[in-house]
Amino acid sequence: MGKGIIFIALVFSIVQLFGQKENIQFKHFNTDQGLSSNQVRSIFKDSRGYIWIGTVNGLNRFDGFSTKVFRKVKGDTTSLQDNTVNAIYEDYLGKLWIITTSGLSIYDPKTESFSADHELFHKNINLPSENYIKLFTDEKNNFWLVHRQNGLYKYDVEKDSIYHASRSTDLLPFDINDLSVDIDGFFWIINRGVSIEVFDPLKFKVINRYIDLTTEIPVSGNDYKLFVDKNKHAWIYINNDEKGVYKFDSENREIIHYSNKSAKSHLSHDNVSNITSDNDGNILISTDHGGLNSINLNTGELNIYENEVGNKNSLSQNSITSTLCDNDNVLWIGTYKKGVNYYHPDLFKFTNYTLNPSNKNWLTNEDVNTFAEDKKGNLWIGTNGGGLIYFDRTQNTFLTYRNNPSDSRSISSDVIVDVCIDHNGGLWIGTYIGGLNYFNGSYFTHYVNEPNNPRSLPNNSIWSVFEDSDRNLWIGTLGDGISMFDRETKSFSHFSPYSESSNSNFVMSIAENTNKNIWFATANGIDMYDKQTGRFMQIVREENSSNTISTNSLLDICCDNRGWVWIATREGLNLYRPELNTFTILSEADGLIDDNILTVLEDNNHNMWVSTPQGLSNLIVAKDSSSVYQFIVKNYDEKDGLHGKDFNEHAAFKTNKGELIFGGADGFSIFNPANLSFTPQTPKVAFSSLKVQNKEIEVGSDLNNRILLPTSLNHVKNITFNYDEKTFTIGYSAINFIHPIKTKFHYKLEGFNNEWTLNSASIREATYTNLHPGEYIFRLFASNIDNTLQSEEIQLKIVVLPPFWRTKWAYSLYLILVLVVIFYTIQTIITR
Repeated sequence: MGKGIIFIALVFSIVQLFGQKENIQFKHFNTDQGLSSNQVRSIFKDSRGYIWIGTVNGLNRFDGFSTKVFRKVKGDTTSLQDNTVNAIYEDYLGKLWIITTSGLSIYDPKTESFSADHELFHKNINLPSENYIKLFTDEKNNFWLVHRQNGLYKYDVEKDSIYHASRSTDLLPFDINDLSVDIDGFFWIINRGVSIEVFDPLKFKVINRYIDLTTEIPVSGNDYKLFVDKNKHAWIYINNDEKGVYKFDSENREIIHYSNKSAKSHLSHDNVSNITSDNDGNILISTDHGGLNSINLNTGELNIYENEVGNKNSLSQNSITSTLCDNDNVLWIGTYKKGVNYYHPDLFKFTNYTLNPSNKNWLTNEDVNTFAEDKKGNLWIGTNGGGLIYFDRTQNTFLTYRNNPSDSRSISSDVIVDVCIDHNGGLWIGTYIGGLNYFNGSYFTHYVNEPNNPRSLPNNSIWSVFEDSDRNLWIGTLGDGISMFDRETKSFSHFSPYSESSNSNFVMSIAENTNKNIWFATANGIDMYDKQTGRFMQIVREENSSNTISTNSLLDICCDNRGWVWIATREGLNLYRPELNTFTILSEADGLIDDNILTVLEDNNHNMWVSTPQGLSNLIVAKDSSSVYQFIVKNYDEKDGLHGKDFNEHAAFKTNKGELIFGGADGFSIFNPANLSFTPQTPKVAFSSLKVQNKEIEVGSDLNNRILLPTSLNHVKNITFNYDEKTFTIGYSAINFIHPIKTKFHYKLEGFNNEWTLNSASIREATYTNLHPGEYIFRLFASNIDNTLQSEEIQLKIVVLPPFWRTKWAYSLYLILVLVVIFYTIQTIITR
């Protein structure tokens, strides 16, 4: 194909390229969490693992837990030169080069101070001290400085020499606009003349040039930026100019223009602010006012991530200023005025649906009670006052059915307590006060109590609707027990305490076991209907018995594939094993997140899931070496990405694909337990602060006429306290951005205590008071939630000096004085 602009619509199919809005979720970090400003200019991750965020009001160091802010201090030459931080880089010494509006500040992590000076400037007096557009360290630890007017500088650490590739002799005579390193380590340089040069860092020379691309890329007075992808294609855009993106295929000498103005497929916005890629090679195009565009290089699929009003986990703002995908595959996105967003696949394993008032086709009521799935895989959702909602998962739209008092064929009540799809695909709806409804797809048929008809529905408040394997439709009511509906006669048979069958008028849940027996959770224990005998069996709590149900007030019941019966109560989760006639009661003491169990589900791996007012608990059922069943519990709440932690009774469902759905007052979450695996993250611990007598000690600050910390706490090997400084606090943290709250800290002070102290992530400091004079070693490490991964241990030697009158010199003086007294006493006696 000849050289020229090829519109993207001609390269990829319409289906592939049409911008889609994929439902991924972001965590947000802004001034509410300690960021110095929500106006972000740059993001960088250093070799120690810290995330550095440059804003218009200072530099921020973020470890996943807390933020340390560095700002310009008037009159302090060791502070940041300017509070507006435009770019951040790291050199071979671990120092950070901070590009501010007023010039360069170099940060030394040992002293936590800034300087305009660096050892490189003394090695070569001709090395510029400003106007760098990029700095980086290569795989051989050589340090490269890219200067706009002067070209490339390389500092060879091993040879301690600086080499210069000049614009006048080695490179084209144009200002350098940008540089990107390709997958093989070659440097791609774009200059102001809209030409690209490929530079070999080993041979230290240009090996290829693509001269004057202005016939395809418009000439602009602004900066040209580029990013080279894994296929060695250069993505070019013009900073602060609405020209979209140009993809340069150097092999075929073709340029493809990605633009918002394409008729059939387009970027979300043409004002591109940054381009990078994630660890899978997807091209991430950041825009000003258009959010983030992601292009899959293998399929050509384009996904768009934008701010959605009402969606708290969407992108916080569509104006993106900086993007970074770090070595842990965490995507960081800085915005113009809404702080930082970050995303990792392990941050959110749950797909959440909550209220979005701005979208009329979205969920109209977020207080969710119940679910059912049709043959297409779409969901019927019953709400607490918002009617019946149909969720078309293919189109990602919601359609609501509400009660209309003037329409007898509308749903009878907006409070939907249970829904059930029968073998014919018919939808049965249990309502509160409105009786039982049947929906045929066009209109609703109502079944209500008729006082003079004993074969009518006994009570208009339905709590459970269930079709068994023999296609019998069971109805549980609030006040009149159990009924069975006969579809042919349109009448109900009743099983209530008055007929000596059911044990309670209040039926909360219905399930069927592998023997086809029907189990009912009621307000007065368990009812079990034996189909072979046609009789009911009751199980109630037996006082003074260790083998009994924990309470008679039940909320949910589930019969698993083992034939076991799981019962949800407000006093723990009960497991009944009919073959042994035994009860096991599981509670918070066994690891559950709460004793108030609302619903129970079995997943496709035959493990159990329960919802509570505090989140979800997953019980992994396994046998030990003696074939005895054990239960391993893992807990999840909103910090793991759930829509919330407080769930509703009845609001749980398993789809045909094995997905689990749990709903609450704030919406619902969908996930597949098979995909709920997390990449293990080994925490990396660091000391974060030191307080003496509740006073924060800064590096180089004065304490009682001496410098206690000549370097940062992570670079000192020991600290010496005076005898009157015996109360001190050591702060610590772990560099972890994926569920940091689940980190556990272990520490001890050898010489004071020999047992490890365990602290949760919410407590990240250790305080000691009135230590005796002597030497101690503070030891610290961190682990993940299940202790499968542990960090390297760090240590700090602590010396507490005795008062002068308890030093060796003092004791020597005391001895001398005693000897003198004895000597004069003896002399006096002899003289007499």
